[in-house]
This record gives sequence, structure tokens and C-alpha cells, in this order.
Amino acid sequence: MPMGVSGITGAGSLPGLSVRAWVLFDGATGTIRKQFNVAGVVRNSAGNHTITLSAAMPDVRAVAQLQPQFGSAGAVTVGASIGSTTTATVLASLGGTPTDPTLYFVALHG
Repeated sequence: MPMGVSGITGAGSLPGLSVRAWVLFDGATGTIRKQFNVAGVVRNSAGNHTITLSAAMPDVRAVAQLQPQFGSAGAVTVGASIGSTTTATVLASLGGTPTDPTLYFVALHG
């Protein structure tokens, strides 16, 4: 089978490129705006959020894509920890201070 869109969605031989979950949420509240395979987002503290998946990933060897949007300029630092096949914790800071993004997009690939 030729590689293409069907491979990315699971019908072919590219399982490593599959997006297992993604979410766009409000950083100050954790309110989900749009999502795929995400049951909820909890704001633990400023810039620290836990994402719970609806369906588990195959394993914890996932890649997190993080895109925070801030209302002001500064050095942005982000990080992710895949704690289990059903949760991920994401961190964001602006200028070295943990800060809630205005909007936060997170995708988990694996």
C-alpha cells in the first residue's frame, strides 16, 4: 500500500505519526475549546496543567507538541511529562515565571 493519508490515520504502516490526542484549552481555567480524545484538563497551578485522555495511548513513549499563546512578549519555556498512557502534564513559563497561556494547544503523537 502506498504511504499517504491512510497510513497516518492507521490504515497503513506509519503508526509513529498518529496523533493520539489533541486539545486547545484556556490556560487560566483549563476550559477546553476543542479536543480529540481528551476527557479533561485540570489547572494544577500557574502554567501547570494535567490532561486526561478519553482512550489510553499504546504506551508512554509519546511525543508532545506544545504551542502556548501568550498576551505579551518574552522568553517562552514549555515542557511535558507523559506520566501514564492516560495522562500528561504540560508546563509553560514566560520570562522564567510559570504563567498560564491565554490559549494552549497540545498534541500527543505516538
